[in-house]
Amino acid sequence: MTERTNTHGDAHKTAWQVGMLVGLLLLVAAARILFAWTMRHETNADFAIVQLMVRHILAGEPWPVFFYGQNYMGSLEPLTSALLASVCGYSTFAVNCGTALFGIAAAVITALWARRIGGWLAACCAAACCVVGPVGYVHYMASPRGGYGTLLFFTVALLACGVRMLARECEGTPSSWRDALLLGVMAGLGLWCNMLVVPAIGAVAVCFLLWRWRAALRFRLWAGVVAGFLLGSIPLWSWNLRHDWSTFGMGGSLSFYPPVVMRHLRLLFTERIPQLVGVADAPAFWYWSVLPATVAPLLIVLISWRPPRRGAWSVWTALSLSAIGCYLLCFVPCFAFSQFASVNSPRYMLPLVPFLAILGGAACALARPRALRIVAGLAVMLQIAWQVGQLHKFTALAERRELATRRYAAVVDALLARGVTAAYAGYPLFIMNLLADERICFSDPKIERIPAYARRIEHDPSPAVVENLGGVNFLVRSSDGRGVHANVDSMRLDYALAPPTTAVRDATDITWAAAGQTSGVSIARMLCDRDAGTAVHAEELRDQARDTTITIALREPTVLNGIRLWGAEQAPFGSWRVEGRAEAGDDYISLSSETPYAHYFWSGPRIFWDRPHHRQEVRFAPTRLRELRLHFAPGPDRAAFRICEVQLLAPDPDAAGAVEAAPAPAPLLDTLRERGINRLYAERWTANAVHLAGTGSVWTSRSPRAQTDRRLTEKDDPERLLLDAHTAVLMPPAGVPSMRAVLSARTIPLRETALPPFGTLFDVPPGLAGAPWLERRTGIRFLGSYALLDDANEWAMAMLSVADAAENAERLDFLLAGAPDCVPVARRRLALLRDQSEATTALRSELDRRLALLTIPTLGSPARFRGDYEWLGCRLIGGKSSYRPGDILVVRHYWRAPHPPPPERLAVFIHFVGPNKFIFQDDHALLDGIYAWPSDADAPWTDDREVVIPADAPPGRYELCLGVCNAQFPTRRFSVATTLPQRRRAVKVADAFTVIPLTSPKP
Repeated sequence: MTERTNTHGDAHKTAWQVGMLVGLLLLVAAARILFAWTMRHETNADFAIVQLMVRHILAGEPWPVFFYGQNYMGSLEPLTSALLASVCGYSTFAVNCGTALFGIAAAVITALWARRIGGWLAACCAAACCVVGPVGYVHYMASPRGGYGTLLFFTVALLACGVRMLARECEGTPSSWRDALLLGVMAGLGLWCNMLVVPAIGAVAVCFLLWRWRAALRFRLWAGVVAGFLLGSIPLWSWNLRHDWSTFGMGGSLSFYPPVVMRHLRLLFTERIPQLVGVADAPAFWYWSVLPATVAPLLIVLISWRPPRRGAWSVWTALSLSAIGCYLLCFVPCFAFSQFASVNSPRYMLPLVPFLAILGGAACALARPRALRIVAGLAVMLQIAWQVGQLHKFTALAERRELATRRYAAVVDALLARGVTAAYAGYPLFIMNLLADERICFSDPKIERIPAYARRIEHDPSPAVVENLGGVNFLVRSSDGRGVHANVDSMRLDYALAPPTTAVRDATDITWAAAGQTSGVSIARMLCDRDAGTAVHAEELRDQARDTTITIALREPTVLNGIRLWGAEQAPFGSWRVEGRAEAGDDYISLSSETPYAHYFWSGPRIFWDRPHHRQEVRFAPTRLRELRLHFAPGPDRAAFRICEVQLLAPDPDAAGAVEAAPAPAPLLDTLRERGINRLYAERWTANAVHLAGTGSVWTSRSPRAQTDRRLTEKDDPERLLLDAHTAVLMPPAGVPSMRAVLSARTIPLRETALPPFGTLFDVPPGLAGAPWLERRTGIRFLGSYALLDDANEWAMAMLSVADAAENAERLDFLLAGAPDCVPVARRRLALLRDQSEATTALRSELDRRLALLTIPTLGSPARFRGDYEWLGCRLIGGKSSYRPGDILVVRHYWRAPHPPPPERLAVFIHFVGPNKFIFQDDHALLDGIYAWPSDADAPWTDDREVVIPADAPPGRYELCLGVCNAQFPTRRFSVATTLPQRRRAVKVADAFTVIPLTSPKP
């Protein structure tokens, strides 16, 4: 009777427990679906991309292997949502439910796994922790971001499957090949969906090696896992076979340098975990109660640990908690080594949530003594109470997003009513593509993820700008352009943009006399020599209130109405203004207002984004001037910058009037077809007209033509000119002088054909099919309406590769004249002199002297730094050893550098230490741009640094202290393979030079 009663009571208790767990899991599912409905008006840009991916899949377009614009986050989540939407009909809610399915599945596995660990109590506690979850977790289980739902699912499923196999092995039941195949498939799918699943794969491997390493060596087991892994990751490998294995380029985001790793570890424990739990901005009471409550179950489980051999815990329990511990031990270093740790978001921490739930349930069920179980239960209840209490933030966010959706929809309707078909807009506004049904293309050129959108914005005749992206209002104001500006629901719209009405010509050649900058250095030649390699480095601005100025003196008073700058950096300065001296009078008059940097330029009747290099312009009323002065204010992130070229603009009475529309390109197309031209370099508006009229038969895009011409992919820089018999350059009238000048400097005889109103067409004349400059780097940078010399060393190396160039003294002399710093050319010319015993002692001495300057340092001893950078030494250029305050000190540094370079942005810190104290410094980017051309294996890279000795520098002997640091984080890097003192981590050059008093004679 007693036995029967106990059996009935146990069955009743079990039914109650099962019902409790099923009810909690149903509550989990209901919460996920409710959250998916609540977040149907999400405005996140990644959410919008997933929605568009699903729509494209449903429309029958080729299914994407990866999340648009990324190559390391597989598209299983959008594919699942597309399958669901194909059954239920497309809606943002249906797509959200696809993500919610993975969240529900992960919660079910979590609860069932917790039951095997600690029984029904552990399962119910784990399920209760997953009903709502931390505030940083709710969003990603309710609305898609591309791969975080799948990451959570495969992380939990992979570890649970691995523990199941391992438990069977420990109990004496060998795993079947089906189990191994399933484990491998989940690992392969997980790696394709999100590479953050790597810690889970590593944890399973470590557990097998710790508990049953002999089993891992069985052919049936490891062969099944490998076969399943290859099967599950087929999309990953098939895509990478066709795309140069670019997925694994994300390995470049790893950093193993101790200062960076330690910084990431601090971020993990001090910022990311509080963000995930939702207490980062909470009051101190909640911060110091909820955060310890989150960690308490882990500590309680560690205190209560009982090995299975004592009979206290089952094998499954011990293995499961060991696997979770291994996962945490794998997750922490993976997080610390990755640059993703710097991203201010808790989404990379999501896989921790189910394991925290399991640990909470295990602590409540397994802790010994009972007091610990009570503490664990209180900690779990506090977490759940905090999570439920934070739901108001989630619902408030959903309400704000719904209001934002209505606001964005109003903007879309306004643009559609005005006939706009494309607009520049920031990436956070990507949702407007979805709201517009893609009738309008909203594209952010800084982070465009959909190539079709980049092409649409490139070829649109008159794009608008939303929320003043890139400072279009500054462009319109400074260039005297026109446009319509409107506000719709407090959002700024700029459309119907039109360029200035006054046509201009290049007045640079006839007006320059001299130029200087604040320091007094003459820079006229560098600013108007049409050579990008002679850029002017503006002074470092330690005093943020002081501008850098460039003064331009004109040969004779000249009527000017504008200035254009060309440079190699994006956003090099914060703002600039122009003033000048008129023909009569000594006072400077203001010619332009303070003009913030704008990321656009005019090209014909429309604007374009100024990548990859900047082109800034201001217009002013025609004024007869005899001197100009340009003022530059520093930007928020930059205190020094470079300017490659300054172009002075004058009114052109022969071409006055606004360009309202691109002329019909039929005559131009006829000429191109007649001459067999299939690649045209042209200003952007002309290029667009040719592309549209020719239906793509002539390649005019700024992007390389990877599909048909591999040569154009050697460098992803569309401005570098590469010529062949089927390539032409179309220059507008104002740019023709610059094109002629650079072609003459490179001795490239192109044919000129006037094609008004487009300009002048430059192409290869018949009979020059074997010219040495064809299909090689020309060292010319084409900027649409201007041409510059560039990459002289690269051009010289390309010419040196011609069969007879290395043995042609005249050709070598020409290359040396254009690239005097090219070590291989100088060495080849010197060898030719010696081989032929030419009676040119002076030339031989000059080459010896030049090679010594380029390859042999005279100060310092070699020092190797991490990243395989080796500083060989330096020398002072100019032959002086004594300087006065205010003098320019030119230091040439000699380096050996790795190929390819490390992923970190590196910097050099150079301190000049005078009599017993630090005086001044010259910190800068390490070898910026040196990878533009190849060099001899034994030829060092040289880096010339111009430093102004401060006016208050005390006299005495100075030493130089140099080291390498990470430019992103202000931490110095350790020196290795050198005798440098480890505490200083820098190389010293004692008695480098002497500073003498101002009253002393010039040295």
